[in-house]
Amino acid sequence: MVDTMTISIENGYTKLQEKGRLLVKQQGKQIALFLRGEKIYACNNRCPHEGYPLIEGQVDTDPNCDKGANNSCVLTCSWHNWKFDLEDGENLYEGDELRVYPAAVNGNDIVVDITPPDPAMQIEKALDNLKSTFARHEYDRMGREIARLDKAGAGMDLAVKHAILWTFEHNEYGMTHAYPSAVDWLSQYDRHLAAGRTEYALAAIMEAVGHFAWDTMREEKFPYAKAASSFDVKMLLDAIENEKEEIAIAQVNAAFEAGWNFAKLEPYLVQATFAHYRSFGHSAIYLEKTKALIDRFGIDVEREVTLCFVRELVYSWREDDIPEFKQYHPTLTQWQKGEGQDVAQINDFIGLSNNAAYKKCLDLSFADPTPVFNALMKAICWNMTRFDTSYGHRHDLPVAHNINWLDFTHGITFANAVRKICSEYPEYWAQGLLQMASFVGRNKSYVDANQDVKKWQVLNPPVFFSEKFEALHDHGLFNYIISCHLLKTLSAFEEEMSVQPNAEWTEEGLAALNRFFASEVKGKHVLRDAKQALSLVNAED
Repeated sequence: MVDTMTISIENGYTKLQEKGRLLVKQQGKQIALFLRGEKIYACNNRCPHEGYPLIEGQVDTDPNCDKGANNSCVLTCSWHNWKFDLEDGENLYEGDELRVYPAAVNGNDIVVDITPPDPAMQIEKALDNLKSTFARHEYDRMGREIARLDKAGAGMDLAVKHAILWTFEHNEYGMTHAYPSAVDWLSQYDRHLAAGRTEYALAAIMEAVGHFAWDTMREEKFPYAKAASSFDVKMLLDAIENEKEEIAIAQVNAAFEAGWNFAKLEPYLVQATFAHYRSFGHSAIYLEKTKALIDRFGIDVEREVTLCFVRELVYSWREDDIPEFKQYHPTLTQWQKGEGQDVAQINDFIGLSNNAAYKKCLDLSFADPTPVFNALMKAICWNMTRFDTSYGHRHDLPVAHNINWLDFTHGITFANAVRKICSEYPEYWAQGLLQMASFVGRNKSYVDANQDVKKWQVLNPPVFFSEKFEALHDHGLFNYIISCHLLKTLSAFEEEMSVQPNAEWTEEGLAALNRFFASEVKGKHVLRDAKQALSLVNAED
């Protein structure tokens, strides 16, 4: 319990009566005092919006304000017209609340009670206020409310946990990039917190929370089905395969009701994930990050994050059904027989198309998956280093050739997920490696083999990672989808290098990352979308 703390202003009442307002600076605080009739109002002099002095504001007794029944005293900040009720500090524009203090006259002195508020109440208030920022994505205010959480003694990462709980029902098609990027921002938060770099720690949490808000802004709720009467693994897998969301979700809930948890469900979710080349690898990435979020926040988010992931599985694209990847399943069936005898060489997959990459896999043994993984990783990095960036800016091609940097970076983040998942579930190495081969073959058509890659060479990897991670905390990019891919790709590659620091793909991969960070990633394709819309509509019967 905090002892009562007060400030005594000698002869303050006389001074206040002279001008109707008084600025007091004591004990590291600036307090603005206003007199209306016989009532003294005291508040923090700094506007909670941008810190401008409220002593310069206008005070009105307005019977028509939102609290007009009590003839409230309203203070208006002269800089941005924010209005506060001086009775309780409420922001009449639904923004940050103003700290107000009880004040009383003692003889001719004024005594102001500056007792700190109860930390638990401050945490609850900061969370409530943070939640209210989501509807309009008030990014700067998010930062202030998260800082208030920190000041009240809560970890800033509490904001991420609550962001998940507030938004998981608002994702119509399940998990978005906000979830995996949150894991990587939390990793950055931990690093900076340990180093005492509070502003960088806050920036990381703001990015994570802001992404959740952005993806669900003004989205209605899409409630999840209630639990089924009993849990059946086969029914869950069939429902995911046949895109029956209500049944799949009911089965997940039934599993939790029966005492299961994510760890017990995980083998079956891995099975469903690798049943297809899903959503350009997103599902495998999301699965690994789902696990990471649950490891961090535990049962507080376990069911919610699992439900969101399963919803994504239900609606994920089955890219192995399109002509480009039609040889995926036949190759998988043959390769799983284990007849390949050759040991993969590091350059085996460079320059190969989909079918050629699949065919090459059949010659290789994956009894030890590391050589195949490394050869595929080298080709993924090789393609990325030589990406013909003109495809990211052209507007004269059909929609099938809408290619940009993110099509290439996903190869690295997917490889990272494959290595982690398949190390735990080795029976899926064939699927994981063949899907890596799909990235190689698909992107091969969009490379410039004559690209000068020497200028992108990274001579000092630790300094490179440090500089790029630091720059990401002030990236200046409006689209979360771009900034999160910068973060995720860098994080995934750093993690892979930590596992194989001397792998033959590290130099190529570092150059690819260096080029990626130095390039413009176009966030909006206005003319391309217009031309493709006209082309499609004009071709309709």
